Amino acid sequence: MKQLRILYLILCVSAAAAVMAQTPRPAGEIEKDLVPQGVSLRYDEKSPFAKQIQTMIEYLKIAFTENTKTVFSDDKPDMIFDLSAVQSGSTFTLTIKGTRTDTKAELLVKSASFPNLNLGTVYKFLEDTSKEAGRLLPPLPQKERVVVTEKVVEKTEVITVARGTVITFEGLPGTSINFINLKRNAKLDAEGKYTLEQEQNTSIKFRASLPGYIPIEKTIYIGKEDFGISLDLKKLPNLEMEGTLRYANLVPGIYARYYMLPGFFSLTVGGETSAIAIIPFTKPPFPYLEASAGASILLEDPLAFLSLGMSLRLFGRITLTGNDIFFPAELPFGIAFDTAINFRVVQTIRLAIGFTMRLGPLLPAYVLNHEMQPQTSIVTAIPSTLFKVTAPEPYVALRISL
Repeated sequence: MKQLRILYLILCVSAAAAVMAQTPRPAGEIEKDLVPQGVSLRYDEKSPFAKQIQTMIEYLKIAFTENTKTVFSDDKPDMIFDLSAVQSGSTFTLTIKGTRTDTKAELLVKSASFPNLNLGTVYKFLEDTSKEAGRLLPPLPQKERVVVTEKVVEKTEVITVARGTVITFEGLPGTSINFINLKRNAKLDAEGKYTLEQEQNTSIKFRASLPGYIPIEKTIYIGKEDFGISLDLKKLPNLEMEGTLRYANLVPGIYARYYMLPGFFSLTVGGETSAIAIIPFTKPPFPYLEASAGASILLEDPLAFLSLGMSLRLFGRITLTGNDIFFPAELPFGIAFDTAINFRVVQTIRLAIGFTMRLGPLLPAYVLNHEMQPQTSIVTAIPSTLFKVTAPEPYVALRISL
């Protein structure tokens, strides 16, 4: 009988031990298997606002302790937060940028403007930043070390942690990227790369640009897998031809432009003649031939529908009368100022509508006989006005980039 009691006791203890082994651990114990991520708060000690930023960092340390599950580590942090401030007039802009040390991706960028950098003014901004960091930096699974036949084997418990998708942008060094819906800007580094970590199942709209190149605008959708984007920017053309029609008689002209700064500054040379006007002149003045050279600027976004162009040219005219060629009495030479609004038809073709104003001298006129032939003598009277500014001369033009 005594032996049966002992056997019954052993069975009860074994059953209780089995139940205890299958009972899940409390949530508090599971938390112990997660390791907080390390962060480091940094700033430029040479900054003119170094003292104010140092005070902000001390406040951020308290805010991080309350609002995040991170630890401070200046040795090997998982994420580095850089604080910087700039002044523009009476406004101060404070920026906090968080960069992961493993992927080099900017996980957090926050910026705001303030009338001053006193802690009492910016504390709410610092508090919000710490809460955002707490959301982005959850504790990670703890790594356990198990020794097997004198070899160290690392294993990690499988646990779902919300992480962002890493996007790598590649292109020409110095390319600027404006993330339109994220309201942030970036540049490709010296190796032509930039990485961005973004939440899964979202989208970003960006514009990539570089002076002298045609910008790119795209909207991309982000899944769960990391991926790369090649920013293949094409150069803006250096050469452009422009055909013009002026006056009511539609006097044709042709001009060539060479862009010293593609898309902005160019040198212009060309000319026009009324001898081949589409609507011929039926009365004097006699046909003229004009040549000019100057410089032009183009104020435009290569992707925009509208743009503004302006030119300043030196011009000279000669009058054609049968076998005789001479300078006209009015504006034989001078300065011409052109301005026009351009309408983009396609990427390489634009239609322009504008006007020209001229400034030039008035010269003594030839004496003409009844046959309208100039004689060799010149009137000695000098015009009362030595210079003339013309009224705006309307014109249309077609610009073709080569």
